[in-house]
Amino acid sequence: MNLKKNIWRICSHVIIPLIAGSLSATAGNTLKIVHGSSNSLDIQLANDENVTGIQFCLRTTSGIALTSVKPGNRTADVDWIVDSYRVSDSAVNVLILNGNNQSLTPGHGIIASILYNNIDLQGESSGELCHVMVIDGNGDSLGVEIANLEWNGKITGTENEVEAKSFLLDQNYPNPFNPSTMLTFRLNAAAQVRLSVFDISGREVIRLIDRYQNAGSTNVEWDSNSSTGQKLASGIYIARLTVGNKSISRKMLLTK
Repeated sequence: MNLKKNIWRICSHVIIPLIAGSLSATAGNTLKIVHGSSNSLDIQLANDENVTGIQFCLRTTSGIALTSVKPGNRTADVDWIVDSYRVSDSAVNVLILNGNNQSLTPGHGIIASILYNNIDLQGESSGELCHVMVIDGNGDSLGVEIANLEWNGKITGTENEVEAKSFLLDQNYPNPFNPSTMLTFRLNAAAQVRLSVFDISGREVIRLIDRYQNAGSTNVEWDSNSSTGQKLASGIYIARLTVGNKSISRKMLLTK
């Protein structure tokens, strides 16, 4: 078992015994999902009592690939432990504890930001919180209202194709492909351009273009190699074109 799983198991054993105490319902506690900057889902906690621990699972639709978890503004202090274990591309368990017996006093703000890649820009997307536990200073589990999130995948964060009319990224051809494929993008005005390929976990495997580009159409061939020249395995990869602060992504399938 790797270190991450060990940390998760140890921390979970700290919280779970605590909820054996009495259950108290607090109508003023809310845990909700909101869109953050760039491609992130921010988990906001509004509490009217001291909170010493939070545990939850975030599940998303299959078109959303979760990548990493970062502390929020309420848990940025070094004494707070924000640990996560990714169950799958679309589900992550998050555990938040304080290592110095401190509490989140009544207030409102972000306790965690979960970054994601949108690999399917069609239709509706959603995020759902489940297995939620919020613990107070006495070891009691507090009642909490859950606010989930649904949105249109075409107009989310930096994947905004509606606003990105000044540039276009065509679907790669051929797709599926082996061993190479062609990517074509068009600019209506000269701009700084970055064209990268990511694997399904959100890791950039190669940056094909990162330069100032004149207006017009550009073709770029990708030979399924990484930036180090390594042949990549079969699977789904995401081509992402970034111009300014806007991006468009296309899902590609490498078959061997």
